[in-house]
Amino acid sequence: GIEGAARDVRGAIGTVVSSASFQATAAAAAGLSAGLALAAREAMRFESSMADVRKVVSGLESETAFNQIRDEILEMSKTMPIAVDGIAAIYAAAGQSGLAGAELKEFATLVGQISIAFDMTADEAGTALSKIRAGLSMTTEELRAFAGQMNYVSNNANVTAKELVEFMKRAGATGKIAGFAATETLGLGAAMIEMGAESDVAATSFRNLVKAMSAGPNMTDRQIGALNR
Repeated sequence: GIEGAARDVRGAIGTVVSSASFQATAAAAAGLSAGLALAAREAMRFESSMADVRKVVSGLESETAFNQIRDEILEMSKTMPIAVDGIAAIYAAAGQSGLAGAELKEFATLVGQISIAFDMTADEAGTALSKIRAGLSMTTEELRAFAGQMNYVSNNANVTAKELVEFMKRAGATGKIAGFAATETLGLGAAMIEMGAESDVAATSFRNLVKAMSAGPNMTDRQIGALNR
């Protein structure tokens, strides 16, 4: 009797499982579960990014100020094709370079545009451009103009804008200290990269060049002769 009842139950369950309505419901439940897991994971990534922002951006000690920045980042994510945690990463990079207040949004907007145009991740662009901005003592508007110059060079030479950003991140400050204009450093870097050097190798070569040229009275006779020629 028990075996018979078990067979009946098994047959009934099989009928339910094989029915179209059950399968549709199960698929919807699986999709909802996956969607919830994805949403939870994205929310956790965003909160982790916001924790980084709080650590490096000054003036976010109060909950009101922190929530204001949080809402600002969420609002920006509605108009920029960048993940919300990517925008938060840009804010964190800007905060590390000393930006605060209204400058943060202006800088983040610019970096977001550049990251898309130069085919860089938001994190890469935020870190690199904040270092370039600080190393060259630029305002955000000056950085915007310089980004346009990097874009122009990349369009007219066999070098990508991303490679130029990487080079300027490593060599820009050295050039400024030695008295080079940012565009002169950029031009020398583009020439070396166009000849086949990687961005980091070109930056190292540029730093060595500057070091040799700025040796002053410590120059060897051979170096002085080379400069004379």
